[in-house]
Amino acid sequence: MAAYRTSGRKVTIREICEKTNRSYGAIHSILSEAGATKRGCRSAAHEPVSP
Repeated sequence: MAAYRTSGRKVTIREICEKTNRSYGAIHSILSEAGATKRGCRSAAHEPVSP
């Protein structure tokens, strides 16, 4: 899954799902089998709050 590893642009698993018409689970499995290092969730709820 070269799209997930593209440097300079962070492509999410959900974006790959939309473009390939595959389920999240299928893409996750493919990435795991390929040995890809998965990134953590980057939602606003997980961003540190500045004082």
